[in-house]
Amino acid sequence: MASNKELTLAIATICAQLKMETPETKDLNNSQLSSLLKDFKAKQAEEAPGETEPEEAPEETGFKVMPRKAITTKRGIIAAGEKIEAKDLSGGEVAFKAFIKSKHIGRA
Repeated sequence: MASNKELTLAIATICAQLKMETPETKDLNNSQLSSLLKDFKAKQAEEAPGETEPEEAPEETGFKVMPRKAITTKRGIIAAGEKIEAKDLSGGEVAFKAFIKSKHIGRA
């Protein structure tokens, strides 16, 4: 699970990209921060649909998290449909292969 500091930084980054004021996150717990980040990512996708499509094309050669799954990594929580690599996991290649076997990760 991503730390509160990482989640707060991600929220601030997305708010800066959307040219929005960053909300107060000091008194929020990890679950609330994760939910807030998810909401901002959804807003970001709505505001810039043309920007997300070109980024998805190169991902087709890699691996992604399968639908209805999420994986906790060094980068934070990786949700369904997002690109993932072995270097993202603390267990490295061994953990990556285990997630492929359990069908949490599949070809993009």
